[in-house]
Parts: sequence; structure tokens; C-alpha cells
Amino acid sequence: MLWLLPFPDLMRFLFLKLPSLITRTLFYLAVFLTPVLGVWLASSLVAYVNGPTLLTAFSGQGP
Repeated sequence: MLWLLPFPDLMRFLFLKLPSLITRTLFYLAVFLTPVLGVWLASSLVAYVNGPTLLTAFSGQGP
């Protein structure tokens, strides 16, 4: 760890910017993928139980 001391920019990136970037990326993935996965799951369940075709189409699955 002593070899990192002459590189303050590298230290700043590793301990401040990188965790922030990872956290922000995971947050955005969770926010945007949750509705997509929910629609996919709902349409798959409707198709699995042989639900009405119109309900399947409106829940995201093609007819």
C-alpha cells in the first residue's frame, strides 16, 4: 500500500470515485430493470396459465 502514496489521483479514484460509480450504476440498473422484469414475469405467467390473449398482449407478451 505504500507504493500508492505518490499517486493521489489514483487513491482518489479508488476510494472516492469508483465506489460512487459502482453504486450509481447498480441503482440505475435496479430502477430501470425492475419494471421491465415485472412486465416480463406478468406476461409469462399469463401465457403459462393460458390466460386471455388480449391480457397477454397488454401485459407485454406478443399474441
